[in-house]
Amino acid sequence: MKKLFFALACFALPLVFTSCDDDSTVKEIVSDLTGSIKMTIGSQSQTFSVAPAYQTDGKTIIASSTGSQHIAITLDGTTAKAYTLGFMSDLNITSILAGGLSTSNMSSTLTYSTGGTSDIYEVVAGTCTVSSYSSSKISGSFSGYAVKLSDLEGGLSLSILTNAVKISGTFTAPLTNSLVSK
Repeated sequence: MKKLFFALACFALPLVFTSCDDDSTVKEIVSDLTGSIKMTIGSQSQTFSVAPAYQTDGKTIIASSTGSQHIAITLDGTTAKAYTLGFMSDLNITSILAGGLSTSNMSSTLTYSTGGTSDIYEVVAGTCTVSSYSSSKISGSFSGYAVKLSDLEGGLSLSILTNAVKISGTFTAPLTNSLVSK
């Protein structure tokens, strides 16, 4: 029940404070409570104004949605450090040619959806650098190359990478575990 209340509060707080746009202190407080993700994929920019984070089974999950667009960052850890997204931190042709790369081999991921199931992108090579990780908040940046998830069903190949798009961004997210337990 506490988790449901927190989730509803995260979505309602920005609406409550919309008339206070001139007050930077209020904006900062709201931002601390709701978090945000700012990203660019290809030439398109997107801002997710509510982005909570959650810890479970040694992983950190940061997720957000703007109705038809969704983003989820899953990190295999709960500390400030650089995480490899997808298969590798950079597109390594030798590793791709060697084969054997499967989505089950990815421990940290970034998935972005623009609405339909055919428009789900998965980062196959990239890095998420968590610059700050406290008991109440996580922040950092990410960059890499994403391909359509449906293209990855047969594994990663050079032909799939020709359609890879550059993705980058920053995030700040309150850890809901700490807020819910209070």
